[in-house]
Amino acid sequence: MSLSEKIFNYRLRKQLRSTKAFPGWNKIKKVVVVFESDEEERNTQVMQLLKELRDEHKQVVAWGYTDKKWALTPSGIGLKMVSKGDLGWFGRPKKEVIAELQSEHYDLLIDLSLTSPLPTRYLSLYTDAAFKTGRHINTEPFIYDFMIQLPEDKEVSFLFDQIMYYLKNIQSND
Repeated sequence: MSLSEKIFNYRLRKQLRSTKAFPGWNKIKKVVVVFESDEEERNTQVMQLLKELRDEHKQVVAWGYTDKKWALTPSGIGLKMVSKGDLGWFGRPKKEVIAELQSEHYDLLIDLSLTSPLPTRYLSLYTDAAFKTGRHINTEPFIYDFMIQLPEDKEVSFLFDQIMYYLKNIQSND
């Protein structure tokens, strides 16, 4: 395990949260989506999934990570892009990014990262969300309240569809 991973796991343990109640889909109003940007930063698949959430009358904000020094896509209303230039030592977002992540409270976080790079895990960790869901990754303790085990060859849309299926079909216990 790299030093960056060890530091992340330390910060994860410091942020330890209690397990949250599974939310009722109809009670979810504000959603934040974390994703890995494609090379060209078009993110066609992710943009379509965001549209689906908006069509369900959810207020949606997306945080994307691009593995470049600087993002080409300007951040705007509803879309924030984070690049290597926004990270400090060991892959942790700079204080300004963390402050912006924590400035808004969300009912649900959906992490659509397939390879779960360290920056997207930090984005998920520091976002203020009542319930967090994403792909199962082997960290202990876990970042998410609900995780999907994903086969290697699946795409973002498959992960999104699985998460949506469970969010809509599991009865809330709150």
